Amino acid sequence: MGETDSRGIDGGFQLDERERKFAERVKDMLLKHIEHRLPLKVWTAEVPAEVGWTWALGRDYFKPWKVGSWIDSVYYHNDGRVFIYWGASDVSDAISEEHPRVYDRLVKEGGDPEKNVEELFRVVEDLQFRENWKKYERVIPKVVRFFRKCERVAREVSREHEAQVEFWINDQRWGIRAIVDTEDMDEDEKLKAIMKASAALKDFDKRL
Repeated sequence: MGETDSRGIDGGFQLDERERKFAERVKDMLLKHIEHRLPLKVWTAEVPAEVGWTWALGRDYFKPWKVGSWIDSVYYHNDGRVFIYWGASDVSDAISEEHPRVYDRLVKEGGDPEKNVEELFRVVEDLQFRENWKKYERVIPKVVRFFRKCERVAREVSREHEAQVEFWINDQRWGIRAIVDTEDMDEDEKLKAIMKASAALKDFDKRL
C-alpha cells in the first residue's frame, strides 16, 4: 500500500479528490467509534487493477495504539464492495496456542523435520474445508470448537444487524470480516452501510 497524498504513489495511481474525501470521511467516522484504539490512515493501491482494491484504511504505524479494536483494516474494492476486517491469524498459530503438544508432535518429534512440517501443512489445509472439522475434533478440539463458535456468532450478528459478517478460512489463515456492497449507493448511504457493518463487528467482538 502507499500513503495517499496529492502526488499519488511515485507519480502513479492517485485518488481523485472526491474519492480521497470519501475515504477520509469513512476514516473519521470509524475513528469515533473505535475510540482511537487503532489510529487509521488512508492508503492507496499502487496498481488497483492488479490487487482489486482502490483505497484502504490501515494502521498508522507512527502513532500509538491500544489493544481492543474490533476493526483491523478496511478495503474499498474496484467493484464497489467494502471489506471490513476484524482481524486474521495463521491457522498454525491457533494450533500452537491451543494445543502445543499436538503442534510439537506434528513439527518436532522424531523423523525427518521437513516431513513433519509437511504433516502440519496437511492438517492446516484440511481445516479450510468444513467437512473435515469433525475428524479433527479429538485431535485439536479447542481449535475446532473456536472455529465453530466464530461461524455461529458471525451468523447471529449478521441476522440481528442485517449485515454480512463471515468467518473465512483458507489454506493458511482464518479471520472475520464484514462485506458491504455499496454499488448504486450515494456517499451517505455508503457511510450508513459501513457503520452498520462495523457495529456488527463490534457486537461480534463482544460476544466472542
